[in-house]
Amino acid sequence: MPRKNIKNQANQNFYMLHKVLFINEKYKKLSDSAKVTYAILNDRVSLSIKNNWIDQNGDIYFIFTNENLQEVLDKSKNTITKIKKELQEVGLLEQVKTGFNRPNKLYLHEIETNITIEKEIQNSTSNNDESSDIKDSQIMGLQNPKQWDSRIPNDGTPESQNLDPNDTDLSNTDYI
Repeated sequence: MPRKNIKNQANQNFYMLHKVLFINEKYKKLSDSAKVTYAILNDRVSLSIKNNWIDQNGDIYFIFTNENLQEVLDKSKNTITKIKKELQEVGLLEQVKTGFNRPNKLYLHEIETNITIEKEIQNSTSNNDESSDIKDSQIMGLQNPKQWDSRIPNDGTPESQNLDPNDTDLSNTDYI
């Protein structure tokens, strides 16, 4: 397998997942699927701009059928409906009916944030001292960083702790 190289790094595409979705109390309770869906829909907005899908108010809309979303997320129709409902309930997604047998226009709303949340995000990205690491891990709901020790465990040798690696060839990572 080749090393990461500057030539192939430029070809990588990815979805941007906003940190506010994990810190702001309003969005914290969203399911992971809803957060990922927001990132996917947010990516679709840039395509809408290229296609000039802008309404008379200057708002950007896009069309993303439930079937397409099912395929991208590998989720059932009912799950997609629940995810969209989650996003609508927190004010991140708006669906406008366009007529019989026509897909809805989707409008993505901006994520609400404030200065306190922005400071929390800044604190979570700076790892100046151990106390801020512990605080950040608690904000994010993670374990104590002191437990992330890679030394030999007390109950065996490193060989006894060998775990099977993830087989990403079977995970269809190209679709994420």
